[in-house]
This record gives sequence, C-alpha cells and structure tokens, in this order.
Amino acid sequence: MRPWQSDFEDARDLEFSLTLKASPGLTSPMSGLLTSFACLPGSQLGSGSVALNVDGNQIVGLATSLPLWRDIAAGTRGEDVSALEAELARLGTTAIVDGKWGRADAVAYGAMRKAAGATPTGDIVHVTDVVWLPDSVVSFASCDAATGIRVTAGDPLAQMPAAVQSMVPTAKPEGTTAGPRIIRIGTEHFDLASEEAVTDPAILAAVSASSEFAEMQSTDGATSLRYESSLRDPIRVTIVPPSAVYAVAGNAGCVQSKGQIHRVTLIASQLGQALIITETPGLEIIDLSPDQKKGCL
Repeated sequence: MRPWQSDFEDARDLEFSLTLKASPGLTSPMSGLLTSFACLPGSQLGSGSVALNVDGNQIVGLATSLPLWRDIAAGTRGEDVSALEAELARLGTTAIVDGKWGRADAVAYGAMRKAAGATPTGDIVHVTDVVWLPDSVVSFASCDAATGIRVTAGDPLAQMPAAVQSMVPTAKPEGTTAGPRIIRIGTEHFDLASEEAVTDPAILAAVSASSEFAEMQSTDGATSLRYESSLRDPIRVTIVPPSAVYAVAGNAGCVQSKGQIHRVTLIASQLGQALIITETPGLEIIDLSPDQKKGCL
C-alpha cells in the first residue's frame, strides 16, 4: 500500500487545578457626584480607558504595578513613577521608564488621556484623575454604585471576580507525546513552559478572562478547568494500518517495504491507524502483511 503522511499535533484536553486570589474592588478616587459610570455585571474595562466621571472629572483606569498614591509632577521620583511610566509605555506612548517624571512623560500621559477620549489635565498627574486596576483588563462581577449617586473617596464602586494565581496540571494523560506543548485559551495560544505549575502572567490573565473560568465560578466548589493542549511543533508522521508494524517493543518496531526491513518509531495510534516515523524517509510502499520471520533490525 502507499502510505500517506500528516502533521500530528497530539491535541488533547488537559485538566488544570487552579489556585485563586481575591481581586480588589474598584473604588472611587475622589468625592462627589457620580456623573457617569457604565458598569454592568460581566462587562470589562481596559487599562487606558475612562472608567467613570465624578463631578464631570474624567477618571481613567490604569493597571500600574503599584497603585498611585500621590500627585506626580515634574521631577517627582519613585517606584510609583516607574510603575506609571511602564504602564504608559505598555499602552503605546513615548513615556521614558526611568523613575523620574519628565516632560516626555507628561506628554505621554496627555496622549494616553486623549486616546481614551478624556481631556488632558496638564503636566501634573492628579491622583484623583486615575483609578487603579489590578490587571490590564478587568471584569466586573457586581456593581455597587450607579450614575447619579454621591460617593466619597474610597467608596466601593464595583466588585471584580477572583483571578487565577497559578494552575497545575492534575495529571498527564496516558500516551501523551513528548515535546514542547502549547495551550489554547479562546482564540489565543501560549507556550507551556513546564508540566508543573503555570505562573506565566499572560496565561493566567487569559484564563481569568475566559468564558470557561466564568462558568467555573458559577459552579459551587469547582476549582479545575480543561483547555486543549497540543505539540508546539507538529510531527510529520506516516500513517499505516497497525498490521503493517511488527516486533513492537515500547515505541520501537519495524515495517517492510517490498520485503525490505525498516525500523520505525511508533508515535501514536489514532482512529484504528498507526502513526509512525520511519528511519528511512520517503518510503513509497508499505507491506500490509510483513514477513515477520525476517525479524526486525
């Protein structure tokens, strides 16, 4: 028979046990009348977007690694300055991440506010013009305030669902093909660096924002999820009937082509077919009923 070839990804579902962390709620940075707050359970807010208006002041959400706690003006230095510069740079502005607030940073901050549809506030970053977000994109689990009510600085405005702190595969499925793997979450895929705890912030953020995670949270006591995993680099395999492979020991065996013996590596069995890699490339004919008396090299 003439065998055919295919790219084998070894796609399979992996179950992960999740460790969750509580997410802080969204709080008002200033007192006044809430003149705009478009919060709905399940809705999302991204860093660099207008989160709410208080007394007409447009307050932008920013996912800085350190919450802002003071006004920042020209010459201000500190870790909070570095955190703000880093987030502005991540959002695509020309901020210089050096821990010292300068003219270029002020221009970058103004550009960010303009891109968000908010009015630039000059060279000073007022702490009342920014609300802290724990992640670049957050979801609202519930809303504690609405347009038209009076709030005091520090009042809770919305609650966020718990986020994923780490995730560990519960077990490696039997027959998993060795090799670097990727995990698919929604429309994205990520490299799985190891078979142990997953702590990559990008993967954890994607899981926290996934529909599977939202569904899991609605189920009492659920702490595990399944996502599809596959080989990062598909393997080119030859597909033959199982009867063509003989003298199998572990994942090694032999096939015959026109009576000639060729060693092969058995990669997997799928849909009643054997997936093999031949040590001799380009075999055009595989004997369906090999003469096993010839042995295996």
